[in-house]
Amino acid sequence: MQLRLLKDGLLRVSSPVASGLFVQGTRGYYNLRYLPRPYWASTPWEAFVPSSRRSFREWVYQKQKDVEDLEVYQPGGYHPVHVGDSYSDGRYRILHKLGWGSYSTVWLARDTQTCQYVALKVLVANVSEDSAESRVLRHSSRKDDATGFVASLLDEFYIDGPNGRHLCIATKPTRCSLGESKSNPPWMFPLQVSRAIAAQVIMGLQEMHERGVIHGELHPRNTLFTLPPIDSMSVEEIYQKFDPPQETRIYRVDGAPLGPGAPSYSVVPVWLGTCCQDVSDPRICIADFGESWLNTENLPREDLHTPVLYLPPETTFAKDSIGFPADVWTLACSIHEIMGERSLFEGFFADRDHFISEMISTLGPLPQDWWQMWEARGEFFSEDGSWRTVMKRCQTPSSMPLCERIQLMGRKSDPEFSAEEAESLERMLRAMFAYKPEKRATAKDVANSDWMKRWGIPSLRTYNIRVPREPS
Repeated sequence: MQLRLLKDGLLRVSSPVASGLFVQGTRGYYNLRYLPRPYWASTPWEAFVPSSRRSFREWVYQKQKDVEDLEVYQPGGYHPVHVGDSYSDGRYRILHKLGWGSYSTVWLARDTQTCQYVALKVLVANVSEDSAESRVLRHSSRKDDATGFVASLLDEFYIDGPNGRHLCIATKPTRCSLGESKSNPPWMFPLQVSRAIAAQVIMGLQEMHERGVIHGELHPRNTLFTLPPIDSMSVEEIYQKFDPPQETRIYRVDGAPLGPGAPSYSVVPVWLGTCCQDVSDPRICIADFGESWLNTENLPREDLHTPVLYLPPETTFAKDSIGFPADVWTLACSIHEIMGERSLFEGFFADRDHFISEMISTLGPLPQDWWQMWEARGEFFSEDGSWRTVMKRCQTPSSMPLCERIQLMGRKSDPEFSAEEAESLERMLRAMFAYKPEKRATAKDVANSDWMKRWGIPSLRTYNIRVPREPS
C-alpha cells in the first residue's frame, strides 16, 4: 500500500482494496467514494476538497477559515446575508451567525413581533422549492402533544435574492450539537447527563415515529442542546455574553468587485455551546430534517446520507427495507456514543466493507442470505468463517463483542455505572441492532425497555425534565 498525505487533511491511498482519496473527519479518514455530496458538486472531490485544493482557475473568492465555502455564493447557492439585514417585511433582524452546512447558513435573529430570538436557516436556492425539512417540520408542528425533544417550526417564508429564491425556516435557537460538545477531552458526558440525553433522544424518536416521520440521519451531530432562555436579554447583552460578530471582508481572487451574489464580509459563527464535562442542563432536541421523509410519502430510499459507521445493514443488503427500523439502528449507535467516550463502530479508512466487518465483530455473523451477498467477505474471513490475520488495510478488524465494547466505552472506573446497568444497556442495544429490519426493536419498544425504566427516566427527574409519558 502506498500512502501520500496531501494538504488540508486529504490522503491519497493506492492499494488493491482501499484505493482512492480520503478526507479527514471527526472519526478518522473517510473514503470520498462513499460520502454524499452537496448539490453544487459534480464530483466527490469537488464536494469535500477545500477550495484551496481546487484548480486555481475555479477560485472566485480568497479562502477564509472557519466560515462556509465562499464558492457556494453563486446562482442556486447561498443567499448573501449581512448582520443587520431584515427579512419577512422587517419581522426578523439578523444579529449573528450560528453556523452553516452544505445546504444552508443559519443565523441568530430577533423576531420583532414576538420579541423572541430565533434561529433562521436560509437554504440554498437549488433545494428551496422542495425542502424535506420544511415539509417534515410543518407536519410535526401541527401536533399538540409535542415532548419538546424534537425541533418545531416557528415560521417559514421565502426571500428572493441575486442567487435565486431561498426558503427560510425559523426555529428556536439551540446550543452546540452533542458531537461538538464531545470534540475535546474528556470526550464523555457525566454519567447522569448521558443517561438524560439518551432518554430524551429515545423519546424524541418515538414521538417522530408515532407522527409518521423517518429522520434518516439521526446521530449526535444532529442532536442539539437547547439554549437557556435569552429572550429577555438585549442585543448588547447577547454580544457581551457570547461575543459580537467577527466580520472579515471578502475579496475576489481576480481583484474584481464582488457583485451582488456574495456578502461583503464573512462572519465566524458564535459559540453557544459547552464542553461535555461542563454540561449542567442536558435538555436536547433532535434537529436537521434535511434527509427526513414521511412514511405516507411514496418515496422509496435506496440509501441514507448518514456517516458510514452509523449506516444500518439494510442500506447494503436490503435497500427496499429502509424505513423506521433504520432510525432505530442509528439511535443505538448514538446511545452508545452518548453513554461513552467513543463511537461503537470505528475504522481508519472506513468504507462499507470495513463497516460490515465491524458489525460482525460486534454483533456476530450476518444472516446467511446477506453473507452470501457480501462479495468482500473473503477479504476479512477465511472459508471456515474465521478472521483473516493479514489484510491489506490500515486497520485490521477483529472480534470484539458488544459486551466488551460497552465495558471499554469509558465507564469502567465509574462506580455509578454498575454491571447491572451495563447488562441492561446491552440487552436494549442488542434488540436495536437486530440485523433484519423486521426483527429490530421499535422506538416504542426502546422507550419501554428495562434500561429506560430504571436509569433513563429517573435521570430526567434529576434535572426536572418533564417525562411526557411513563414507560408501560
